[in-house]
Amino acid sequence: MNIFFMIIKNIINLPKAIFSIYKNSNDIILCVHFFPILLGIICKFIRIKRKYVFIVHTNVFSYGQQLSGIKKKVFFVFLKLLAKGDCIVFLTKDVALRFSYEYRCGNVYQIFNIYNRRKKTINKIIKSKKDILFVGRLSKEKNIFFIIDVYKKHIDVGGSANLHIVGDGPEYQDLKKEIDSLDSKYNIILHGHISDVGPYYSLADIFILTSSYEGFPVSLLEAIDYNLPIISSDCLSGPKEILKFNNNKMEYPLFNNISILLPVPTKNNIDMYVKALSFFIDKNKYDDSCSSLYLDDYNEEEIFAQWDNVFIFLESSL
Repeated sequence: MNIFFMIIKNIINLPKAIFSIYKNSNDIILCVHFFPILLGIICKFIRIKRKYVFIVHTNVFSYGQQLSGIKKKVFFVFLKLLAKGDCIVFLTKDVALRFSYEYRCGNVYQIFNIYNRRKKTINKIIKSKKDILFVGRLSKEKNIFFIIDVYKKHIDVGGSANLHIVGDGPEYQDLKKEIDSLDSKYNIILHGHISDVGPYYSLADIFILTSSYEGFPVSLLEAIDYNLPIISSDCLSGPKEILKFNNNKMEYPLFNNISILLPVPTKNNIDMYVKALSFFIDKNKYDDSCSSLYLDDYNEEEIFAQWDNVFIFLESSL
């Protein structure tokens, strides 16, 4: 119902927003995400002459696959209209390349969000058990129940660890019931929404992400920043790019010096995740010099330079 009222409110405010763009003296208008992009499309259609940059933070292809019926048809009409932007910016290379190919656009860019490294303390307490961490929205595509199954199997084969789940979302209550029903030998802590997740990364020894799809998983950047070994699914989009698996090898598992990349979870590959977890249980955190190799692409100087290229392109066609 809240979504319904938000849509109604946006529709009511549409004429005011269009008039605001009409009166705006700027030559370039940035439209971030779905409703502002729709606003920009309408403004182009009624010939309010500006250069419109459409910025999308979602993997539009994965999102579209989750829809059905009239919603799916409307969304793919939206994608065709999205291609009319003077410039379209996506967060990840795979989405940008696919959109450019499928919609025959030469004005598609891939630009990361800025990631500001945290002022952090790394927990060096000697512990009897390692701590496994998930941080994110508790929703179906994150496969949190799969993480629990991996953890349980790790314990059942003689492993020792705690599992921390940080976040909130539509699956919170079902996860709580599942966790409450488990044997006491499984130490799973469901923390809910936490505004400052830094202490949880600092406490953790291993980070795990098992999504079926992502837009751009900032939690991976945070895990790298806190020097955590990472187990991640090779979902669209983001993990392979963030973790710098640049080759085309598709035989899992894929290893580098900070992470293991595995196929998107199914009931048939749980053992791969259990083995990865067992591998990292005996490993230590890496140091900041290693983190920097992965995070330097997200600093302000690098991102601003990429946006400069976009504005130079647009200004040349004014």
